Amino acid sequence: MRVKVQAAAISAGETLTTQQYVTTNPEDTFAIFKVYSGVTSGLSGIVYVQLPESMVSETALKVLDPIVKPILGKTLTEALQDGTTVGELRAFLKNNQKLLDGAADFLKLIGVDITAFTKLVDTLNSLPSVFDSTRVAFGSPNRAGMYLVTAIASNPNYNPGVGTGVLVVKMHTSGASLSWNNSETTYAASALKADTLNATLMRGDSAADNQDGVHYRYIGFTAAHKLYVSSKAPTEAGTYRQTAYIFGGNDMAKPISRTVTITAD
Repeated sequence: MRVKVQAAAISAGETLTTQQYVTTNPEDTFAIFKVYSGVTSGLSGIVYVQLPESMVSETALKVLDPIVKPILGKTLTEALQDGTTVGELRAFLKNNQKLLDGAADFLKLIGVDITAFTKLVDTLNSLPSVFDSTRVAFGSPNRAGMYLVTAIASNPNYNPGVGTGVLVVKMHTSGASLSWNNSETTYAASALKADTLNATLMRGDSAADNQDGVHYRYIGFTAAHKLYVSSKAPTEAGTYRQTAYIFGGNDMAKPISRTVTITAD
């Protein structure tokens, strides 16, 4: 059985159905596992694992949760919400026999071949520069970036098939802007908190869901005439030029700048 993954490009926040970019030969009903490994727009490595829809339905989770918990240390529902690590997932997937003993009949009923989990292990082991501590998110990518997609088609009547392709998740190029959280530009040093000088990425009148791309640059002089250049907010009295800009995340926006004065207590 052969699996083909079409190259695809979507904007962050868009959904792409399996039928749009994964095809099988022969055509039949398959449970499709997908692994997305890549680099986000902020140049961070990330791995996503998308389970077949049949495995994450409310009915399936009720059956699989008590089976998965002793092996993974958390229920499948908890893993889907909180994520896991590559090491934890590898250990779980290698434990096929326990999963088979507890859920073989049910997995077969929903069209999942237990040997597909072996293919998942092989896929994770083949990923370059991925360590056991790497976080794994479940679902499809929700961060702009470029991803290698590995699709594994599972059906108890066939040997699992594997195909690869590329998915590009594009940043939004319009509709977003940066806004300072506080309009004041003079602060006493004692009044500064971790987020006092922050800005928020806005989409229209609401904060964007993903704030990962917001970064800062400070250039100025302390009251003692010492040059200060940093990405971290200053805490000493002085005058500084602050710039908020976008690097990574899901939205592009123009940088904003202001002069901030910090006074001694």
